[in-house]
Amino acid sequence: MQARFDQSPVFQLAKIKFQDTEGLDKKAKCLIESLIGIENYQERKIFVSVLALDLLEKNQIGKGYMRSILSKARKICRENNILDNESIKKYFSIDELEEIYKNETQERVDYLRENCIKIDPDEFIKKYEKLLEASSYFKRIIALCGLTGRRSSEILLGKFEALTTDKMLFTGQLKKVPGQMKSIEIPVLTSAFKLEKAIDQLQKERSPIYHHVQKADFETWHNENSPLISSHVVSLNAKTSSKLSRLMKELFREMLPKIEIEGKTKDICKLHSLRGVYIRVCVDFIRPKSIEEAFYAAQILGHAKGQDSASQHYRIFYCE
Repeated sequence: MQARFDQSPVFQLAKIKFQDTEGLDKKAKCLIESLIGIENYQERKIFVSVLALDLLEKNQIGKGYMRSILSKARKICRENNILDNESIKKYFSIDELEEIYKNETQERVDYLRENCIKIDPDEFIKKYEKLLEASSYFKRIIALCGLTGRRSSEILLGKFEALTTDKMLFTGQLKKVPGQMKSIEIPVLTSAFKLEKAIDQLQKERSPIYHHVQKADFETWHNENSPLISSHVVSLNAKTSSKLSRLMKELFREMLPKIEIEGKTKDICKLHSLRGVYIRVCVDFIRPKSIEEAFYAAQILGHAKGQDSASQHYRIFYCE
């Protein structure tokens, strides 16, 4: 299994369509149409089970109603010769689905253990908080990136306002596309009020990396064609990237070891990986369970529709 099917675009779209469809007959037909539209046999085999049991676990549908939908789906398939009897039983029986789902869950666990990196959220947060107290300007940048999930340039040029103890309003999103919101609410992994002060202090210090760089005009920040913003970011990245890269390897090598992906060794001890750790922690411990993982990850990173794949690097991490 190369990736979790319940995070794939195919599954997400099918689930949204199923949830938006009203009425027993229409939901049953929607389920059949989505199933038939999946060409990959392994994905088709687990689709209904993952969908049904995901909805049941989140109390978004009752078991009795789900049984009625599956019963209606079986009837429609038989009356219209859509699937053979064995497939109908396999795809639309709750008892059968629970067994498939149990096996699929074990496959996920095995896959994570073999291919992903186990992380201890407390270990990362303690490390960040220690770095936040450092005299080194660059160590504090790393800490703030890890605790907020923002890029280094966003930390240095963005605007952060504490809303609650664990939430901030962030203005200064990079890589924006037309239609994205000017400011977004983001969860943070330590006191938001503490972070607001730390970021404000960092930006006021005017480190040598700010040479010839002025504070961004937030009214023009969201104009993606602004040469002012582009020059700021290019200048900052040029002055910080090598130093941050060296520090990352010095500070996080044991926590972010090299991994094997498709037979190739990949070094993930990079600042960008801290965004992945941040998302994994937020998804597992902060995300409201009624919100889909992929949607939530894209939302708190400020990604628009069509950018969802850019939010998925958190999958190489898992918390146990």
